[in-house]
Amino acid sequence: MVFKLKYIKGIMPCKHCKIDNHSRCYKLEHCSCNCPFQVQWKGRTNQNRKKTHCIRGHEYNLENTRVYLTPSGRQHRLCHQCQVIKRELNREKIKITARKSYHKHKNEYRLLRRIGAKKYLEQVKQTVLTYYGNGNLICVCCGEKEIRFLTIDHIIEIGGKNRSQRGERGHNLYRYLIKNKFPSGYQTLCFNCNCGRAHNKGVCPHKERLAELTLVVKEGEGQFLN
Repeated sequence: MVFKLKYIKGIMPCKHCKIDNHSRCYKLEHCSCNCPFQVQWKGRTNQNRKKTHCIRGHEYNLENTRVYLTPSGRQHRLCHQCQVIKRELNREKIKITARKSYHKHKNEYRLLRRIGAKKYLEQVKQTVLTYYGNGNLICVCCGEKEIRFLTIDHIIEIGGKNRSQRGERGHNLYRYLIKNKFPSGYQTLCFNCNCGRAHNKGVCPHKERLAELTLVVKEGEGQFLN
């Protein structure tokens, strides 16, 4: 205790960390002093590292061990089975604490939930559009790459009522396709191509224009040969 008080008062600061309060210096790779406090801490750390089982007798293996970093930068091991047991024993207490925390920080929780939901939906949309774009995030008709312009198109029109019954509306369509393991009959198009097919009897105006240009080129080549 005398040595610890000396460090708190700043009489014997750590050589490398330069921290007057030695009790805050937990990074052993930065601390080379051999005071009794530091020697005792090193011995305790090495002793815990050699343990292969937790207090309840569960083995520290890859499946049962959870490692996280403390605010001071140290690694701390936790037994997963012990954490499950603690949660089961204190389930009601955890519910009460979580409920109090939610009501205290309701606006923050709602904001974080909206942010998380938005990120999840963006990831789902990108996954589906990439799959039906033949492995690329691109319109298969005109080559548009901006994700905000892309959508999923039904190759064979099934009607709005059938889509609603099957849950293929809005973001539910992307979740429906993932849940059913990416069925056939869909493709990635931009909104221009999608609306063009809807108003042009299932044929995109880009393809009609391309066909017309191809026909003109072929006629020109024929006249040139003649």
